This record gives sequence, structure tokens and C-alpha cells, in this order.
Amino acid sequence: MSIVAELALARDRDRRYAAEQAALRERERLARDVHDTAAHHLSLISLQATALAAAAESPPFREAAVRLGELSREAAGELRRSIRGIDPGDPGALPGLADLPRLVAEAGDGVRAELAVPDAADCPPQVQHTAYRVVQEALANVRRHAPGAEVRVNVGSAPGGGLLVVVRNGPSPRAVPGDTGGSGGRGLPGLRARAAAVGGTLHAAPDGDGGFLVRAVLPLTVSPGAGRGPRPPG
Repeated sequence: MSIVAELALARDRDRRYAAEQAALRERERLARDVHDTAAHHLSLISLQATALAAAAESPPFREAAVRLGELSREAAGELRRSIRGIDPGDPGALPGLADLPRLVAEAGDGVRAELAVPDAADCPPQVQHTAYRVVQEALANVRRHAPGAEVRVNVGSAPGGGLLVVVRNGPSPRAVPGDTGGSGGRGLPGLRARAAAVGGTLHAAPDGDGGFLVRAVLPLTVSPGAGRGPRPPG
């Protein structure tokens, strides 16, 4: 290769590196803006919930206000860990497989789960976190689009290898104004991107019986470059 060609390749590599760094700086700026705005409003929710709990005369109302404050503080803590660039090699940095029982329990009585999850040591932290987000977003969509529907959450080994995550809800017992049914929301494209980022796949569609199905298959090994590209925050 000639010196001129080598110089051209070097300049091209420098341009690509500069563009990547500029994109990274912009993502970091946006992440900080999201964190600052959301953390501010979450702190206000926490303060209002504390005031409501102190003034409430009804025990159920007081308990609900206390729980609202707890949820807002948990959300603020998770947002802070996500935005500030947690070490991906730390399994406890972000929610993973070990946090699924708590997530399901908090979803209410209508949610049933079978969680035959692999040992955390056998599942990369990125995959664990993706599995957690799939379940979290699917349950949130059920609450928004099919309130009161029965939900089944299954997490275990996929038939062809890997981690299988399935969230299926039945039809809602009551109609949601302005909704066309199903639990698919704007978060599903982000979930597909998350699954793809770790080398997995995600399918989400009505199940034909008035319900909705979210099914993800995630690998138990992740390539060194996985998860370094753009991805949804959180």
C-alpha cells in the first residue's frame, strides 16, 4: 500500500473516531438532561407523597402514599445508576434476574410467574438487565392498555439455547378509552433494540385471543462489542 493510501486510511479512521466521540458526548449530554429533569420531578413526587402520608387519616390511603414515595425514590436511584455509566461487569449495578420476583410481586395479584432463571454467574449482566426490562415494560403496557387482565410471566431456558422471556396477558375485563386493545406501546421498539444489542430477538403481537404476547430470546454469551452502541437509557 502506498504512503498516500495509508494517509487516506488514517484520515478516514480519524474522522470516524471524531464522529463517534461527538456522538458519545451528545448522548452523555442528553442523558444528563434526562436525569436532571426526571430526578427533579421524582423528588417533588416523593415530597408530596410524604406530605400526603402525614396528613392522611385513612390507613389504606396513608399506606398508598407511603408506597408512592418509596417507588419515586427507587425510580430516582435506578435512573441515577443508569445514567452515570455503571460498570457493565458488575452484576449488581442494575436490576437483573434476581430482581424479577420483586418486580412480579409488585405488579399485583393478577400476575403469575414461573421463573426458572439460570445462575447469575452463567448469564451476562447485560442479558440479565435486558430480561428485567422486557418484563418491566411488558407489565407496564398491560397496566396501561389492558388493566385488570390476567398475566403470565415465564423466564427460563429457550428450547434452542439461551434465555427465554415470555409475558402474555389475557383480555382486559374493562375497556380502555381510546385504546385499540393489546398491550403494545411505544416502549416495544426500545425493547427490540435492547434485545438486538445483546444478540437476541424480541417478538410482540396480539395473541389472537384478545390478549397480547411479548417473547424474547436472549443469548447466554455476549460478544465483547455488544451493548456499546446507541441504546435506550435505563
